[in-house]
Amino acid sequence: MDPDDEDLIPPTLSITLPPIPLPSRPPTKEDVDRAEYLMNMVQATLSGKHLVVCEYVDTSPLSGFSLAPMALKASREDLDNIHNYYLRVCEKYEQSAGLAGHTVTDVLVAIRNEMRAMREGSDRQFREIGRQVRDLGGQVRDLGGQVRDLGGQVRDLGGQVRDLKHQSTMQLDLTNRLVQSMFGVRSEVVQPAEAAGYCEYCMHFCYSRLTFGSMPNFNSQARNRELTETGQPAMEVVFLDGSTPSSHALAPLQYFQDIQALNSNQARQYARGHGIGGTVGEIKNRLSEELGIVQPAE
Repeated sequence: MDPDDEDLIPPTLSITLPPIPLPSRPPTKEDVDRAEYLMNMVQATLSGKHLVVCEYVDTSPLSGFSLAPMALKASREDLDNIHNYYLRVCEKYEQSAGLAGHTVTDVLVAIRNEMRAMREGSDRQFREIGRQVRDLGGQVRDLGGQVRDLGGQVRDLGGQVRDLKHQSTMQLDLTNRLVQSMFGVRSEVVQPAEAAGYCEYCMHFCYSRLTFGSMPNFNSQARNRELTETGQPAMEVVFLDGSTPSSHALAPLQYFQDIQALNSNQARQYARGHGIGGTVGEIKNRLSEELGIVQPAE
């Protein structure tokens, strides 16, 4: 048996008392109370008084005692043994609780200092939280100002978009009238219902005019119509930007069958070059009209 455990065995007394349970390892406060209660009982017998041992209850330090009046007389040696036992239990309990070598005053001072440190730490945390809340409030106010400024910028941008839309509408209407006057009866080229192809055409048309200072070669259309109606190959027609189909690795369109033989990629390259839009079938029909390449007359 461990010597430390052997020291905590209740002593054998010359008088008969109900046994107390062995203390826990390490002893608890309840074990200390039991040892003290037993020591008081032994000391009380020295006065020659009758002793009544109380019945067991859950809160009693002497668990297991029964209610029985007894006339007991302990010896001085019994009192010394139980007193030493009580001191050893107290010492083990204080060691396990970290109280060895400290007086009650020391413990109270340590607790008071710890509570003061905790209170000061809490005060610092509360002050820091308050400062952060105030800073956050300032940031929220700044953010509100930024949101208001952003709202003003959005409104200004909306006005600019409306002005740009109005200008674009006016320019589109002006360009529509200009192109209608140039194409005459072919005004269907610029009908609003064909807005996608029309816008693409106008873009290339204006780019060609501003960049190269020249207009698309409309004479080539009439000449090619004359040639292809008689079965002769058509002339090459340059794109709106001034480049030729051959410079884009595209096969020349000399006969009506060449247009019909174009794949979708080639047809769209020709469409971009001549400023027309639509599906592949529509592009081929438009190319035949724009370039003047028709089937030979029978």
